Amino acid sequence: MKKIFLFMMLFVCGKFIYPQTEIDKLMTERAPNCNDIAYNCTRLIKKYHGANQLDSMKVILDYWENKCGMSEPIFRMKILTCILDKSFSESLYDYTVYKYLNNFRYLIKSQEPSNIYNYYFDDRSYYDKSYMDSFDKFTMALANELIKSY
Repeated sequence: MKKIFLFMMLFVCGKFIYPQTEIDKLMTERAPNCNDIAYNCTRLIKKYHGANQLDSMKVILDYWENKCGMSEPIFRMKILTCILDKSFSESLYDYTVYKYLNNFRYLIKSQEPSNIYNYYFDDRSYYDKSYMDSFDKFTMALANELIKSY
């Protein structure tokens, strides 16, 4: 009888010490944040470029933009993709192209790498320097490759 009483006391006390609501139990799925999306999109874009799957690259870029909003890396890659598939037209872009060009110029010339990504991406903290460095190098190499082919 004492064991049952002790078990019941521990059970009841446990409910008060760590109460878990019904809503807490429902929170089992993890929604990707923009850092996860940007990381995976940059990785997939490089993969699809290597396989010459330009349509897949465009789908990934649209997904990234729809989930996280337009940013300079997305804009840059969209321009490069249009040049790759020979669909580039200046009429597709508005005055924001100058903003993105200046942001990219700042990135390249910056002397303070620790502060680059906060300024560069309009204070969007979801970009991680560890994978964006690789993506920047990839897009610069792609741009140089395209310049040589024209």
